[in-house]
Amino acid sequence: MPIQTILLLGVDASDAIGHALRAAGNWEVIVVPLGTDMVEGVEAARPDLIVFAPGSAECCPVLERLRAGKRTARIPVVLLGDTSVQGTVGALPLPLDPETLKPQVQRLFEEGKLRSQLARLEDLGGVAFLHEMIGLFLESAPQRLDAMRAGLRADDLNAVERAAHALKSSAGNLGLEAAYALSGEIERQSAARQAEDVPALVERLRADLDLACARLVEARGAKP
Repeated sequence: MPIQTILLLGVDASDAIGHALRAAGNWEVIVVPLGTDMVEGVEAARPDLIVFAPGSAECCPVLERLRAGKRTARIPVVLLGDTSVQGTVGALPLPLDPETLKPQVQRLFEEGKLRSQLARLEDLGGVAFLHEMIGLFLESAPQRLDAMRAGLRADDLNAVERAAHALKSSAGNLGLEAAYALSGEIERQSAARQAEDVPALVERLRADLDLACARLVEARGAKP
C-alpha cells in the first residue's frame, strides 16, 4: 500500500515541515505533540509513517514508548536530522530538499515495511522459516520476471498477467512495497490488454528487484 498518512511527532517547525511533506507527496500530514497522551494520539491517527524531530534527551524514551505500544510498535519511524538511531529506519536531513524529498520518504517507508514484515515472519515461524521465505523469493522472483519478458516477446499478455500476479503475492508476503505495486500495475494493465507501458514497467520492476534481492540477502545474513 502507498503512503497515505504521515504523522509529525515533536516537530517545532511543524508548519514548514508539514507543508513540505504535503507538497512532495500529497500525503495527509497530522501533527501530534509530545506528552503523556502521545501514544494514544499516534494510535488514533493510524499513520503509515512517523517523522520524529526529537531533542537529544527525549529520543530514546519516546522510541521506547512507541515500540511498546501494541498498535505503534511496527509503524516505521524516521528522524529529522543527519543521524538515525536504533529503532528508526533512517533519517531525513535538514533542510528538507523538495527535489528529493518524495523519493527519500518513499525509500524510508519501504525499508520500514520490509523490516516490519520480516519481523512478523520471524515471530510467526522463527529464523528458519524467515530464511525459507527469503530463499523461495530469491529463487522465484527472477523466474517470474523472465516469464513476463517471455510473455511480452510472444505477445502473450495472459502469461505476463499470471507471472505478475504470482510475483505480486510473494513480494507482498515479504513487505516489498515497490515490487508489490509494480507487479500489481503490470498485472492490471496486462489483464486490461493495455500493453503499451508494460515493457517499461517490467524493466522498472527488474531494477527494483535487484535492490530488493540484495536487501533480502543482507537481511538473511543478519539472522544466522
